[in-house]
Amino acid sequence: MTIGDNIRKKRKELGLSQRELASRIESDASYINRLETGKLNPSIASIEKIADVLHCSLDALVKGHNGDEDIHIQDKSLLERVRLIDAMDDEDKKAITHLIDALLTKKKIRELISEGSKT
Repeated sequence: MTIGDNIRKKRKELGLSQRELASRIESDASYINRLETGKLNPSIASIEKIADVLHCSLDALVKGHNGDEDIHIQDKSLLERVRLIDAMDDEDKKAITHLIDALLTKKKIRELISEGSKT
């Protein structure tokens, strides 16, 4: 699924129209339509706004993950870091998650752009 497909799916799950989503991110319905139909690639800032309104992670919009997948971490130092993050207060966890999501989204967008330029 594309970013646009994932935005449409999440938007519909919440029962929002394109116009309602656009209003909440201070845009217009034609912008949402172009995103959902793949005619426009969103900026990271736009994806962050949309994810916030749709109450989902950036990963959910970029990759379509819903967060229910089993996670197996083999790198012991990474696993320890995840445990330490999990023990943080909610505000700090949210800040770290936001940063990680932004970096992963940036990487995925670059991959999508690179794949698009090959065709």
